[in-house]
Amino acid sequence: MAVTDSLIKKRNILFICSKNQWRSPTAETIWRKHPSLNVKSAGTSTKARRTVSSTDITWAIAHFCLGLFLPFLIYAAGGMKVLFLIGLTITAFFHYGYEFWEDQLTRSHYSPDWDQIATGTLGLILATIIFYFWEKFANSRFRAEALI
Repeated sequence: MAVTDSLIKKRNILFICSKNQWRSPTAETIWRKHPSLNVKSAGTSTKARRTVSSTDITWAIAHFCLGLFLPFLIYAAGGMKVLFLIGLTITAFFHYGYEFWEDQLTRSHYSPDWDQIATGTLGLILATIIFYFWEKFANSRFRAEALI
């Protein structure tokens, strides 16, 4: 018996970034036609094109916060600490560059989004803490298992 599209249970995936302007809508567009996925995108800011809601969170089985994903993706490419730091630097550069400069082009006067700057900083700190514990505990466990 052939498996038809109606028998395949689709998984709900939510892509999240700050303003639902570039990163999460791009990911949604890329994955929209995947046969086994239902995808949505949303932003965390009150100024987002579409703000993430509790309904979105409960709807999705997986959530991807795209601002924090890049450092880990680059790290996965080579497994070296310096690659994580490069990814973290690129993420910070784009996030702060957008908040302090590009976002200002649409405003009549200079007024940074301090909530976005604070949450971006918190996200970068959180990514660093996660990486630290990954390096300390998970990687050491894998190294120990490799010796056995």
